[in-house]
Amino acid sequence: MTSTLIIGAGMAGLTAARHLVQHGHTVTLLDKGRGVGGRMATRRMTDTDPPARADHGLPYVTPQTPEFQALLDQLVDEGVMTRWLPSDSADTITAPGYAGIDGMNAVAKHLSDGLTVYTSETVVRIGTRVAGWQVETESGNLYRVDNLLITMPAPQALSLLKRSGLTLSDIDQNVLQQVSYQPCIAVLASLNQTSQIPAPGVLIPTDGTAQPTGFDGWTMLIDNGQKGIPGPPTATILLNAEDSQTYFDDDLTAVGQRVLTGLSHWIPAGSVELVQVHRWRFSLPATQVNNWYLKADTPFPLLFGGDGFSGTQPCLLQWPNGLESAFWSGRKMAEQLL
Repeated sequence: MTSTLIIGAGMAGLTAARHLVQHGHTVTLLDKGRGVGGRMATRRMTDTDPPARADHGLPYVTPQTPEFQALLDQLVDEGVMTRWLPSDSADTITAPGYAGIDGMNAVAKHLSDGLTVYTSETVVRIGTRVAGWQVETESGNLYRVDNLLITMPAPQALSLLKRSGLTLSDIDQNVLQQVSYQPCIAVLASLNQTSQIPAPGVLIPTDGTAQPTGFDGWTMLIDNGQKGIPGPPTATILLNAEDSQTYFDDDLTAVGQRVLTGLSHWIPAGSVELVQVHRWRFSLPATQVNNWYLKADTPFPLLFGGDGFSGTQPCLLQWPNGLESAFWSGRKMAEQLL
C-alpha cells in the first residue's frame, strides 16, 4: 500500500489526506502546533463553564466554487458550521459567510476525524532513502514513506529544505520563492457584556466613510457570539498588514491596549475582562503561484502546496478565499498522486 506523509495539518493537508485515504493510501499528517487547523484557530480564553472562546485566525469563509460550497453544506448538515449571512450594510461584509459553530478550529478537528495526525511534531530534516523519503522530527521520530507533501507556508518550506541540505532545481526553487505572506496581529477580548458591534457581528473599515475610532490600523472587527460561538461574549480585532508589521515585535500587552482604546466605541473599556494578542507571521498570502501545487523534480514524489498556490481562478486570489485556495491545492495534490 502506498504511504504518504503530509507536513502541515491545515486545510490543504487535511483535504489531501482525506482524498488519499478514500483511495486506499496510508497517510500520516504531522503538525508542529498543539492541534490541527493552522489558521483555522480558536482560542479558549477562560476556564469558565462554558469558556470564553474567540477565533483568532480565519474568522469565516465565503465559498466561490461549487465543490467547496458542497463541502461547506455538508459541514452545515453535520452540525459543524453555520450559514452566517451578513447584512447588506456599508460597514459590513456583504457576501454570505460560513463560520464554525464552536469556532473555526472545530471545523478542522471534524475534518481530521479518522485520520492519523501527530501534533506537536516539528519536522527538522527531510531526505531521500533507497525507495522514498525519510522525515525526522525534533522529538527524534523517523518516518519513512513513498510520497511527501509539504503544506506549510513556502518561506518555512524553504527554510526546511535549507536545514535538510536538500537542493531543488532552480525552477522549483524560484516557484517557492514567489510565494510571500503578510503578517497579522489578532487582538482578542473577553467581555462582561455584549459588544456594540452591530448585527451581523462583523465590521470592516470602509473607504471614504468616517469611522468613530481612535485606531485606524484594523481590517476586521468581529463579535464571536453573533457569529455563533457559544459562551461568554468575546470580540476579535484583526489588524491590517501595515500595522501588523509595524507592531509585530512590540510588547503585546501594549499593542492590545492601544487597539482596544481606539475601538472603545464598539468595545467599551468597562466591558473588557481579559485581553490576549496573537501574532501570525504568515497570515495571508501577499503573492501566490498560479498553480495548485508544485511537483518538484526529485527522484521520489515531493509536492508543495497550501494557500500560497491559487490555481488559475481569479476569485480565489483575494481574502477571504485563502481557505478555498488551500482546499483546492490539497485536493489537486492528492489527485496528482492517484
